[in-house]
Amino acid sequence: MDTKRTTSLRLSCSAAVLIAAALASAELGAAEYGPVLRSSDPAFRTDLGIHLSLGGSSCIGGGTGYARCHGTNNQWDTRFGLQGGLILRPFRHFSFGLDTGMMTFTFHQVTANTWTDFTIGPTFRVHFPVRIRKKVYLEPNIGLQAGYVYGVYHENKPDDGGTETLDYKHKHYGAFLSIPFGLDFFPLPRVGIGLEFRVMRTFYTDVCFESAETVVCRGAQEDKLVSSDVREPSGQTASYLGDKGVVTYPWKMFWGVHGLYYF
Repeated sequence: MDTKRTTSLRLSCSAAVLIAAALASAELGAAEYGPVLRSSDPAFRTDLGIHLSLGGSSCIGGGTGYARCHGTNNQWDTRFGLQGGLILRPFRHFSFGLDTGMMTFTFHQVTANTWTDFTIGPTFRVHFPVRIRKKVYLEPNIGLQAGYVYGVYHENKPDDGGTETLDYKHKHYGAFLSIPFGLDFFPLPRVGIGLEFRVMRTFYTDVCFESAETVVCRGAQEDKLVSSDVREPSGQTASYLGDKGVVTYPWKMFWGVHGLYYF
């Protein structure tokens, strides 16, 4: 009986040692390699992420009047810009998201005059992950974004007589279309750094010209006023000298350093 008990005790101890060793090995393997998240490229989780780009904004062509990109009297110079948002990537080659951005420009002739565009809208991207090493990837991507744009041309210059400063805000409202290009490098799973470019075209529908005393609004491509707080003696709405007239708007580009993280 003692021999049987001794043998049974030894078998139980051996089994316990083997189980403990297996569990320790499994924990060590999990700590070293992490959980298996995907069986396809990229071999790490890419379902939900955030991204941010910092760089500059350039006016690249077109436009007339005060919105003209280049010319003897009018030119918009490069200034600061940023883009960022959320990425939802249910498939390895396709993602959706919501991006916001800001693009700023400086008037070449009068540097106190600035233009700022604020954008927000959904974005669709196509990704092309290329494996360099195990879990190290290079990923070009291209997309399309459409949404709402709010643009402000801040005019801050001396008047014709040079005795005081005119401070006008010409506010633009409408839609925009943007094509983002990206080239990201993933040195670590889920963490990417790279470059981003966006070509944008604005389609403003309404413009409001504001000063400290007056506000005049009209359609972006219409001479007729929609609203005005400037009145003629007869009571009719009057034109406002701050109204810069009907113009066409140029193509613009954002470029910068891109970083992203997948949760």
